[in-house]
Amino acid sequence: MSNFFNIRALAGTIILEIYGVITEYDMFEEYLRWQISEMGDDAPLAVRMSSPGGDPRIAMSLYRIIKDHKGPTDCYIEYMCDSAATLVACACDKVIGNEFPFEYMIHDPEMQPDWFRVEEGQALVDFLKKTRDDMVRIYTEETGMSEDAIRQHDAGHHFHELPGSTRVWLYR
Repeated sequence: MSNFFNIRALAGTIILEIYGVITEYDMFEEYLRWQISEMGDDAPLAVRMSSPGGDPRIAMSLYRIIKDHKGPTDCYIEYMCDSAATLVACACDKVIGNEFPFEYMIHDPEMQPDWFRVEEGQALVDFLKKTRDDMVRIYTEETGMSEDAIRQHDAGHHFHELPGSTRVWLYR
């Protein structure tokens, strides 16, 4: 188990738990794909989460892994699904929230820069632009809203309280 995720199988269902900040993890994508293939490429996948978000690179990896999964995918938001964690929810076939209000917050991607040279700084800016474009594409596909509307909305930090037990979408 890493700092933010755990994976296990229970009664033929793969359970991926994501709790806390989504952070860097060595060989994360390879490890998770291997675990899922060992448990069954077409088995149901249940994602249980409560996360404030985190590293958008890892969240995009989770998005790709879940989208590539051949079995049905459900996401259960226990309380918080903010920032990069919303990408994980977007990858699932069905998203369910608890009976009480919970958080769902989207915004333009942000990262804490730890690079110092100009070339590395430019690489970070380029990465953030590509990540933002990927996020806008994903949100556009899920909501049916225009790219411009999503980009305007994402320019700030928008928290949403959503009622539970329904397909979670801010715009529907």
